[in-house]
Amino acid sequence: MPLVDRLFPAEEIRVETFRPEGAEPFSFLPDVRVTHLPTGEVAVSDQHGTQMENKIAAILELRARLDGR
Repeated sequence: MPLVDRLFPAEEIRVETFRPEGAEPFSFLPDVRVTHLPTGEVAVSDQHGTQMENKIAAILELRARLDGR
């Protein structure tokens, strides 16, 4: 993904997808958690309708947090 490559080297982040606790067994809730491995900073996104949109949102949030330090 070109956007991710520009914001973080691939080896610096871990991307995880998950369904929140209590979610219906067959519902698709594309929550994404992105962890910046060198700092341990975590961003989670569940506001968008697709997994890709949530991944991008979490990565952008993480970049903004790290830049704001």
